[in-house]
Amino acid sequence: MAAEWLKIGEERPEEIIDKASTLLRRGKIVILPTETVYGLAADRDNPQTIRRLYEIKKRPLNKPFTLHIADAKSFYYLASPQEPYVYRLIEKFWPGPLTLIVEGKEGKKIGMRNPNFPLTRQIIRRSGVWVVMPSANLSGEAPAKEAEEVFSVFGNKVDLVVTAGHSLKGISSTIVDISAGNKIIRRGIIAAAVEKEVKKRRVLFVCSGNTCRSVIAEYLLREYLNKRRPQLKDKVEVISAGVFAIDNMPASSLAIEVLKREGIDAALHRSRRLSPLLIKGSDLIIVMEEKHKDIVASLDKDIHLRLFHINYFLKEKIDIYDPLGGGLEAYEEVYSLIKKAVENIGKKL
Repeated sequence: MAAEWLKIGEERPEEIIDKASTLLRRGKIVILPTETVYGLAADRDNPQTIRRLYEIKKRPLNKPFTLHIADAKSFYYLASPQEPYVYRLIEKFWPGPLTLIVEGKEGKKIGMRNPNFPLTRQIIRRSGVWVVMPSANLSGEAPAKEAEEVFSVFGNKVDLVVTAGHSLKGISSTIVDISAGNKIIRRGIIAAAVEKEVKKRRVLFVCSGNTCRSVIAEYLLREYLNKRRPQLKDKVEVISAGVFAIDNMPASSLAIEVLKREGIDAALHRSRRLSPLLIKGSDLIIVMEEKHKDIVASLDKDIHLRLFHINYFLKEKIDIYDPLGGGLEAYEEVYSLIKKAVENIGKKL
């Protein structure tokens, strides 16, 4: 009996999500689109379904399937703690065509991908099960990018086919085995960008609103690296964030002014709120006040060795207080202290 066929754009999204997620919960196999190729989705924890999946793909039993997850929270839940660059890969390439193989909390390798296809992510989330989704092709053959190709091979072997309504890229995701020293198992379409990111380090400055102090520190350190340590310019990423920030706010006009005197243009800066992912993805986190340190530590208990108060680099036990509302003189004082600290930070990188 041929599988039911639901086409995105012709059926109501809610109907597709409800039907596909329900079938997954019931142990059925559903073909779903991703941004790259079609996949055969199934409940990882249903032995009968997984056995059936191996059979219809003609896949060797010693080749495990990759989990497809709805968001990065699932990665945190399943994976053991990782080095900062792994979280940067998640931040920069998820959702997207990147599969990460890491050591799971249970001590076994686990592969995970967060596909850049919103409806498929919604189906995974709604299903309430751990969804594996190998490419919809027979083992050893090229992955399918057309729904008709998938249907011709698996139409009588699966329970539902959700079609994208257009051709997919047809190029499989990049697979990186983090647990084996960042070995690229399959290059896919973003391998070069991944290789470049793995070699970087990140410095994160943190203040309250990310419109003055952390902005000044970020732009001063970038300038220091450009002029004094150009060999690190492409190897060290410098960013900033605020524990209470409202996203996409411009820098303070006075912060822009004091930086401009140094020949630095921060007019395009836009604020960002501090997140657990930014924290996890940073090799060095530098805060302006003790209260910021407490907040950062409360968001991630594993980062104490990477978390510093800026006074560590000043050799003075002081907070750098918010100059907002204090006028130009307050900004100049803050600028002077941060510049001194940044020069010491730059020497240590």
